[in-house]
Amino acid sequence: MILRYCKPMVLMIIVGAVLCAVTLAKMSGQNEQSSAASVGETERSITVAEVPAPALATLKKLAGGAEFTEFSEEIEHGQTFYEGSWKKPSGKNVDALVTPAGDLVEIEEEVAADDVPVAVLKAAQAAAGNDPNLAFEKKTMFLYEAKFRKGERGQELLMTPDGRKVEEEAEKGKKDNEDKDENEKKVSLNELPDAVKAAILKEAEGGTIKKIESDTENGKTIYEAEVVINEKTVEIKVAADGTLLSKEAEEDNDEADKNNEDNESDKDD
Repeated sequence: MILRYCKPMVLMIIVGAVLCAVTLAKMSGQNEQSSAASVGETERSITVAEVPAPALATLKKLAGGAEFTEFSEEIEHGQTFYEGSWKKPSGKNVDALVTPAGDLVEIEEEVAADDVPVAVLKAAQAAAGNDPNLAFEKKTMFLYEAKFRKGERGQELLMTPDGRKVEEEAEKGKKDNEDKDENEKKVSLNELPDAVKAAILKEAEGGTIKKIESDTENGKTIYEAEVVINEKTVEIKVAADGTLLSKEAEEDNDEADKNNEDNESDKDD
């Protein structure tokens, strides 16, 4: 009698476990999609017919008659871009990203390790260890600099082709320069070594770079960037070979005061 009831119960438990697994898988997929949507970055493969005519014209010009292997639509920072991929005669892959209007945003090209700067190669090998699949791409980003005067000071604004601010800097007055540390030197994004520029842009996460300075510590040159990410000021420190040294968010005054009050309260207790 007991065995007769056990079989249906076992079957129900197995079915229940399968349903739970399916439900969890669906929830996991939904969470991943939600996470991707929350950061505002999506990508999907598309056909050539879905690429706007101006964007396609630019991609065809860049490919120079090479056959396209793939097209995709990407949404980053709330903007839509189109990417076309093809292979060079050497067999190396090339990806080009353009705006719907056909403005070139960036180009990524596969490159051999022999064609990579020595400093980049050493830093990559140190980070990758013994990974036999270490590969390199050369990324060329296209930025536009606007120069103008605001009040009595000159200003420079560095922007991406879709109009997003990358860096903004104003001329320093005489007093500002006198107060600067003599070892510190203000530099623009375009003046940075390629490895440093790539590291800062990566860590900036699409935020606005307010200023970049080069400094000397223990006889070595380092670069410090002040970036606004999600309305928070973040300080990024990078070595001359592109190695990330630190990335810290600055506390606002209210938060700092609160922390100080909490610390004083802890002392009193």
